[in-house]
Amino acid sequence: KEILRTSNFIARLPGTERPDETIVFSAHWDHVGVNHNAPGEDKIFNGAWDNASGTVGVVEMARQFAKAGPAKRSIVFLHVTAEEQGLLGAYAYAADPVYPLETTVANINIDMLPITGLTHDLPIFGKGQNTLEDELQVLAQTQNRYVSDDGQPEQGFYFRSDHFAFARAGVPALMPWHGIDWVEGGKEVGKKAWDDKFRADYHRPTDEWSEELKFDSAVQNLTLLYRLARDLADGNSWPQWKPMSEFGQVRARTNTAR
Repeated sequence: KEILRTSNFIARLPGTERPDETIVFSAHWDHVGVNHNAPGEDKIFNGAWDNASGTVGVVEMARQFAKAGPAKRSIVFLHVTAEEQGLLGAYAYAADPVYPLETTVANINIDMLPITGLTHDLPIFGKGQNTLEDELQVLAQTQNRYVSDDGQPEQGFYFRSDHFAFARAGVPALMPWHGIDWVEGGKEVGKKAWDDKFRADYHRPTDEWSEELKFDSAVQNLTLLYRLARDLADGNSWPQWKPMSEFGQVRARTNTAR
């Protein structure tokens, strides 16, 4: 039996007025390692897209928040481990949080930034779950974009990345995904490109850095996520689970803490 020891990494920008109220950005820093049975000479699963892109996104959020100056609420930047092994790092944090979950305002999770040109759509996992999507929609309109679902409900994506550990614990959680309604080419071109990219590189050694990668859509998304988090961090609101969400009852248990 082999025992592996690994760690979550965390950083925090304390709030000036309500430091005990926290917005958490998260991304997983692990990938799937080496596959000696993979075809070809390259056996290393580099994980440039999944999830170096997400970890870079969280680092960039930290950079921008630090540059802009402190907010009223605290901002936490959490890199979790062992997502590929079953969200173990995220579950570990939720079970023993560094900052109380009852006063965690929201979780914004970045797992695989879009690496395409500009898009009209901004899909999210779990559309219809909480009011973060409504706030994101208002902001998306400034880019002439719209929030949509991920288009693959049968995949159960909302339950398969690190934000779910927060959602299960009652914290409103949001995870943006990859748009397919391209500004240049529309859905017909965008959907085929997405399918081709996912089939070719997801959890494969070919998921590596290339100068041909595009980051236009990633910048679009990160800009909106920054604005969303900044509004939350400088405001007083508490995002809510929608009436049909199964997670609202969990959050309600700690209502007196907020």
